Order: sequence, then C-alpha cells, then structure tokens
Amino acid sequence: RYVVDAGVARINRYSPRSKINQLQIEPVSQASAQQRAGRCGRVASGIAVRLYSEEDFNARPVFTTPEILRTSLADVILRMKSLGLGDVQNFPFIEPPSPRMIEDGYRQLFELGAVDDNKDLTTLGWKLAKFPIDPAVARMLLAAEREACLREVLVIAAALSVQDPRVRPHDKQQEAAVAHEKFVHPQSEFLAFVNLWAFYEEAWKHKKSHRKFDQMLHEHFLSPLRMREWRDVHAQLNELCTAHGMHVVASMEAPAHYDNVHRALLTGLISNVGTKGTEGDHYLGTRGIKFQLPRRNQQHAAQKTLRMKWVMAAELTETTRVYARTVASIEPEWIEQLAAHLVTRTHFEPHWERKSGQVIAFEQVSIYGLVINPRRRVHYGAINPDEAREIFIRQGLVAGEVDTHGKFLRLNQKLIDDIEDIEAKARRQDVLIDDDDMFALYDAVIPADIVNMAGFEKWRRDAEKKNPGVLEFTREQLMRRGAAEITFELFPKSLKHRGAVFPLAYRFEPAHVMDGVTITLPVAVLNQVNAARFDWLTMGMLRDKVTALFKTLPQKIRSQIVPVPDTVSEFIGHITRREGMKDLSAAEMSLIDAMAAFLREMKRMDVPKDEWDISRLPPHLLMNFRIVDAEGKELAMSRDFAALKTQFADASRTVFSTLHKNRLERDDITKWDFDALPETINFERNQIRYDGFPALVDRDTSVSIKIFDELQAAKHSHRRGLTRLFMLALAEQVKFMERGIKLSPVAAFQYVHYFPESKNHTQDAMKTELVYAAFAGTMVEFLPAEIRDEAAFSAARVAGKAKLAGNVQALMQAMEESFTASAEIRKLLNERYVKSWEHIGPEIEDQLSHLFEAEFLRNVSMAQLLQFPRYLKGIVLRLNKARTGTMERDIEQARSIRPLWQNALKLKDWLEPKAAEYRWMIEELRVSLFAQELRTPFPVSVKRVTKAWEELAKK
Repeated sequence: RYVVDAGVARINRYSPRSKINQLQIEPVSQASAQQRAGRCGRVASGIAVRLYSEEDFNARPVFTTPEILRTSLADVILRMKSLGLGDVQNFPFIEPPSPRMIEDGYRQLFELGAVDDNKDLTTLGWKLAKFPIDPAVARMLLAAEREACLREVLVIAAALSVQDPRVRPHDKQQEAAVAHEKFVHPQSEFLAFVNLWAFYEEAWKHKKSHRKFDQMLHEHFLSPLRMREWRDVHAQLNELCTAHGMHVVASMEAPAHYDNVHRALLTGLISNVGTKGTEGDHYLGTRGIKFQLPRRNQQHAAQKTLRMKWVMAAELTETTRVYARTVASIEPEWIEQLAAHLVTRTHFEPHWERKSGQVIAFEQVSIYGLVINPRRRVHYGAINPDEAREIFIRQGLVAGEVDTHGKFLRLNQKLIDDIEDIEAKARRQDVLIDDDDMFALYDAVIPADIVNMAGFEKWRRDAEKKNPGVLEFTREQLMRRGAAEITFELFPKSLKHRGAVFPLAYRFEPAHVMDGVTITLPVAVLNQVNAARFDWLTMGMLRDKVTALFKTLPQKIRSQIVPVPDTVSEFIGHITRREGMKDLSAAEMSLIDAMAAFLREMKRMDVPKDEWDISRLPPHLLMNFRIVDAEGKELAMSRDFAALKTQFADASRTVFSTLHKNRLERDDITKWDFDALPETINFERNQIRYDGFPALVDRDTSVSIKIFDELQAAKHSHRRGLTRLFMLALAEQVKFMERGIKLSPVAAFQYVHYFPESKNHTQDAMKTELVYAAFAGTMVEFLPAEIRDEAAFSAARVAGKAKLAGNVQALMQAMEESFTASAEIRKLLNERYVKSWEHIGPEIEDQLSHLFEAEFLRNVSMAQLLQFPRYLKGIVLRLNKARTGTMERDIEQARSIRPLWQNALKLKDWLEPKAAEYRWMIEELRVSLFAQELRTPFPVSVKRVTKAWEELAKK
C-alpha cells in the first residue's frame, strides 16, 4: 500500500484584523505528516512517499496550531460569560489566545448586541447564550421570530451549519448546473436553500424506497448523506427553538416576504456586506475589504448576483482572493436600521433653507468605513443646536432669507437699503455695520434654544406682545458712522429733465456693469432728451467728475489751474450762482463746454475740445443708461448714449408713434383744408412728458400730417411736405414747367450715369426733380418763417407763382452746365497722365459722389444748386492746372482740405442749417484754392473753415 504526501494542506485561520476566514495552503506539521504516513499501513504494510526533503520535515512545527488560536472566540467568550467562568484573559487555557483575538471576540459580540460597552452581557446576550450554536446563527433565529420568518431562517441556519449538499463533480459541471437551476432564486442564494428544502420535503413525502430516493437525489446532483445531516440539524434547531418558547410554523405554503427573511439574516451577518465597485467586478466591503463573487459556469444565480448593487454574504473567505460565499441582494437602509449602534454618522455642509425654515446639513452614514448613505438631508438643529442657531441667524435673519409674519424684517431691511443707498452714493463701504455686528444684535435678543423658524415664530409672537419693537433696530444701531453730508439734493432718486422724471439707481461695485449711477430711460424718449444733461450726473457726483476731467488735461494746461480742488470749487460755485443750475435740471450745455467756457471767462484760457480726454475717466463717472420698453423690460444697457440712440432710433420712433393719438394727424391731403399746425405739442404718458413736432409729410400724390419726435426730422419733412402741397395746388404750372425743360443729350446721359442702378433717375425723372427743386426754392426756402397756417401758405403761393418759370429755367441751365462740365471731368479723369496722380482721381470721385448724391435736387437748396456749375468748373480748372504745372502745390492744398472734409463726413445730418453751411464752405474753399479766378461769394480760407468747425463742434 502506498500514500503520497504533498506536505501541504488548506488550513482555516481567522484573521482578527480583516474579520474574514483564510483558507491558505500551508505546510503541514510533523504530527499531521506522521498521521498521513500511518494511513498506508492500516490494511497492510505500506510505503509513504513524501514530496519534500527530510530537512524541510525537521524544520516544521511538531504540532498543528490549536484551533482556539486560529478561530473566532466570540462563542467561547459568550459561553464563559453566561456560565460565570470569569474574565477570559485570566482563564488558564493550555494554549491561551492572544489579547487581540479576545478583543476581536468581544467586538463580534458587540456587533450582535450580546455585550455592551462595558463588555457585560445584555438581555439579548443572555438569550443568545441559551443556544448551543454559533452566536451569529442564534442572532438570526431570534430576529426571525420578530420578522415572522422563523420557518425559512431555520432552514437557512441549518444549511449554513453543514456542508453544502449540492455536489458539482469536476467532470459534470454543466449537468450539475442545469440540475441545480430549479432551486435558484434570482436575488438570493439563501432562498435557494429554502427552494431546495421544499423540493426535498416534497420528495420525501412521496418516496417509495430509500434506494430510489437516494438515486433521485444523485440524479439531481445532491448528496443524500449531507441532505440527511441537514435534516438532522434542522430538527435539532427546531426542537431548540420550541424549547425556548419560539413559535415555529411547519407549513411552507405561505412563505415569508423576501425583506423579512434577509433582514433577519443580516442581524448575524452585519459585517459581511458590500456594494458594487465602480470599476471591475469587485465589491467594496467593510474595513476596506474588496471581495468578489464566485463565478460558476452558466449559473443563473451568479449571473444575476453580479448585477446586484448591495449584497450580504454568509461568509468571506480568502484563498487566492477574497470571495463571498452564499450571497443575497439587500437594501442599504436595512444595514442602518439593524446596526444603529455600529454606524458612523458624519455631517457636513450645514446651511439655511428658507423653504423648510430650518438649518439643513448633509449626513453620511457608514459602517466600518463602508458608506451606506453618502448624502442625506437632515435637520442640523437636532445634531448641533449651537451651530445651527448661529447659521439660522446669519444666513436666515441677517441675510433676510426667512419667511416671517413679523414686520420687523421689512422695517430692518428698509433701513439697511437706505444705508446701502448712502454707501453707493458716497462710494464708501464704512457706513453699514458688517454681518458680525448685525448677528450680535439678533443674538442678544433671541433665546439660546431657537434653531429654526417654527421655534422662532412661536417665541416672536410671545415676545412682541410684551415689547412690539424687540426685533426692530434703529438707524444708529445699523450705522457705524454718520452720513449727514449725503442729502437728497446731492444724490436725488430721480433726474428731472424737460418736464420728465427718470429714476436713478446708485451702486458702489467697481467691477460691476452698473457701478456708479444708472438712469432708466424709456426707448420712446431717446430722441426727446438732450444727451448733454447726462454729462453732469448728479450734484453729489459732480465734484469728482469735474476733478477727473481737469486731470485729463495736458500738464502745460493743468499747471495753470492748480490747485485743482480750488478750481473745482470755483467752477461749481460759478455754475450754481451765475448759471442758476443748483439742481442741474437746467443744464443744456455739455459739461466739458461749460468747463471750457468757465476757463475762458474766468481764467482767460482757451482750451480746445480735443484736449479733454474722456477715455481716461473711470466708468462710474459716466452716466450708465438702461433702456426699457413700454412694459419696463430692459432692452439694452451702455454708457455710450450716442450708440444707444443710433441702435434704437427706429424703435424709438415706432414706440413714440404708439404713445400719442392726436387729431392733427391726417392722410390724403391735397390742399390746405386743415387748421394751423403748432410747432410743438406736449403730452404725458406714465408720468413722462413728451414733446411732439407736427409736420407735413410728402406722399408723392398727397401729403400727410405726422407728429415727429425730433425737431430736425420734423423740419426736413415739413419742407418737403410744403413743396408737395404747393405743387398740388399749382398742378397746371407743374405740367407746363416740365414740358418747357429741354436738356441736352450729354446732360441727360450724365444724370443717368450717376445713378445707374436706380429706376427713378431717368430723363423724365430729372425734369420732375428740377420742378420740385424750383418749387422748394421759390415757395419755401426764401421765406423768413416756416409756413404753418393757410394764410401764410396762400400768400407764399401768390408771391412765388410768377417766379416759378424763371427759377426752373435757371436751375435747368445750372444743371445743363454742371453735367456738361461733369462729362469733361470724366474725360480728363480717364486720360493716362491723370490716372498716374494718386491723390487727385480718388478725391475728385469722392467730391462728385457727394455733390450728385441720391435726391440731391431735393436735399440741396436752390441757391446752392445754382452754384454747382462753378464747383464743376473749378474741378476742370484744377485738373488742367495740375496737368500743366507742378503737383506739389496741388498736393499741399489737398492736404490742408482733407481734415476739414473728414470733419464734414462726421456730421450726421447735412440738412441741418449749420451743418449745411459748413459743408458748402468746404466747396467754396476748394474753389478758392484750386480755381481762384472763379471767385467766391464770401471770403473763405482754411483758418475760417477751421474756426467754423470749432464753433459747430461746441453745439
């Protein structure tokens, strides 16, 4: 007989550090080796073959480590405690366990609730000690009676106490898996035992013989011996429970609920829980353990279990890895409920919640480092009342984030708003007390046990009955220092301008878009207000702005006004006393113009406008404009009023037209059959006064009366409307004059040439335009005052009727000469030597395009149209002189005109009289410089034109 000894064995060792059983392969002891050798001689003489050296054998321990030193001591300690055998540490064991093992045993009993913090048996501990079984199994049975599932837990407890009756032969893994499939539960391997038990019990009732019964078990890959052992253990546990007065239901017809069964099991397996990890197929367990579930080929239960979020295991065993044996899905809430004495609660992010009226924190619940609930909302007042009270006062009452029926908060907030308004106006942050001081005010009167709104409101109602103002603070309590210099006159809440009142908002926050003062303007008033008024801001901010503007001047100028503060005071005194602008409502001149006028008058200093560098002003010293629609909805916000006015010009006119309904407005007018038109009408909407400007509008075949929001636009429209009305009144003369206009082919061609893409610029159209220009020049332009009633209209018609024919002929002749000269200019510009002059060609093209712009016969006065031939002849002379003379003189003269012309291009409206005057001065300057022999109607020079621009820029 032979026996082969590999010299190793799987030895069960319990780790008190990780709380798991280890089945590691270890070398056997000498005693175990001798025992193995003895097996071959039991029947006859034999030989033992050891697969290791004699030196290895001699170096091994003589005996195997005693079981008491490598297993959990929880059961031993429970028995000794219940039997009164004294302290475990002092018991005379043959091989005494280590203090660490003893401490771990106590820890397991504490987890089961068998001992208290003093290591004394609890009531539950005394009950567990009555069961001569593992304390964890006894704990499950006691919990099962409470959960009304003792029948199922008895079956499971018995199964956990014996070897698994299911067999899986190595060569029949697939067949065994298929046979065991009928017992599988998709969420719990514990309930698989219950299913197997029910199958076994049913088969036992109908068995015909023991041999056939055992054969049936083998066919289902079940061990008959282990099944009988399981049955015997179950009977013993059943008798034990019955002996202790526990009610056991025999029938399996009404199974217990899944939750009840597993909550009962969890009481004994509280440390063997885990949750699915974020990576891989491992689970995170308590005390930092990572474990896996055993993979069985094509086993449905294992496949289902792998997808479970939270599991508990009957056992955690370490071989090559840590594996969980017999697992089931659980809910994490069960752990917290059943292990309240073991979980750790950590609270973080306490904060005030207005809706719930209490301080809320987030609670993290964990057991031995395993997070059960990462973030749960809890009432912090019950956890840390002192801190909760402080948060309630700071974040709730001080911040005004509470809903209360008391009036104190509204009154206190109004005082705070007033003080913050003072800070914003004075641009300082040392007036209102800080949050700590405000907290102290509330802290002094609110009782120490108030932590939420429910308690606060109850206390407040009682306290206000005794002292109604107990929570109302005074201005002196909320202010650090006085602010008597901040008055309504210096920092008004609204700005008065042209009869309207616009709200102002102050803010002291340099990085904010609304830092400084913001005025709210309805879009409809953009064309009504004078932008210059807003340069002055408010009287309280004027000193800072004037000081900043003076400091933008060059050093050579600034040195003449030092000390600057004194000059600023002198200027403010000057405008308030002499100009009568105490509240700035009368300011119509821009601030820079006023300052320049002051320096000119009082200091004898002439400061050009371009010396003031507005770009160097801090943003808060520029008015911030908030544009709103009729409903108060914000449309835009900017400190550039000109850009806003351009952006919303059309919208402003549209909204303005919807604000008024005036009986003056009419359409389809062909004769003066209406009352006199006033120059201005006024109406009020939403406490804002609007100015309207009635004017006639040319509709080609008729005229209309419309209310304009801009004076200049009204004047321009009225000029055209009057011209059309005169033409309608003298329709026969119009036809006669059109028939009398004879233009040369060259002139007609040139007219069309300037407008090649327009269908309205034909030869016939030119005749109509000439007649229109003649009517405008005869009936409208030379009158001393604007025609606004029927009498003046009739008088002008009678007075001008006889002049129409002569004026139209004069215009025809002027245009004939102009377009003939234009043709000659075109010819000269196309010559080779002219094209080589880089500056002349583009300049003349630009000059011609602005002379013959669209509708020039309507936009240009007749007096100016009659000068066109001279302007065109001047261009011809310039080209001829440049051809025969040197270019240097032409280049020098062109250089002197160029900046003046650029100024003219900056003007938005050449129809405005002053702008038109400047624009035509430049044409006269061109004649004066390039064609002196043609003469000019008035003296003109670069210096005179420059001065005219300076005067115009001041407007």
